[in-house]
Amino acid sequence: MTITSEIFPKDVICKSVKNVDSDNQTIVIDDVTFASRSAADRKYTRLEPDPDHNCSLYFKNIKFPGESSVMDISEVSAKLKTDALPAGIEVGIKIKVVVSLKLKGRLITISTLGSVYRIDENKRDYNIVVLYELSQKNLNDIKAYLSNRQIELIREFKSIDINSQHKNKNPDYVI
Repeated sequence: MTITSEIFPKDVICKSVKNVDSDNQTIVIDDVTFASRSAADRKYTRLEPDPDHNCSLYFKNIKFPGESSVMDISEVSAKLKTDALPAGIEVGIKIKVVVSLKLKGRLITISTLGSVYRIDENKRDYNIVVLYELSQKNLNDIKAYLSNRQIELIREFKSIDINSQHKNKNPDYVI
């Protein structure tokens, strides 16, 4: 969740919602950080894909070893997670990205060459941000997917059962 307000110097990224109390109109959150840039400044919508997606990455026509997944995707970029990073991968290098997504019961495949924009090393994996330009067919497919995914996420958020959430007696943050 992202919170945008004039009372904060930057957007606040909330990785966890502990409790939603509609009676008292409060939301308890934790694991928060300030965003490096504002989501409102973005020209393109970035969304987390459905969990059933597939992702493969290729460098010099050789598939990355290990598991890869998409953390978020847009019309011009994707943030990818991989548990193995081949030697030679660095910012500016071109890699091939192949992502399979489900759109209204059918499988769409986005296959494109992209430029590595950023690499973040974590304890057990790597996050790679890739910038790309899609063919017209892939662009139409991703636009349709993102529109459909936005609707799915809105429905998912609306269906959260706030009565099943536990009460936190010592909250980190309350809104």
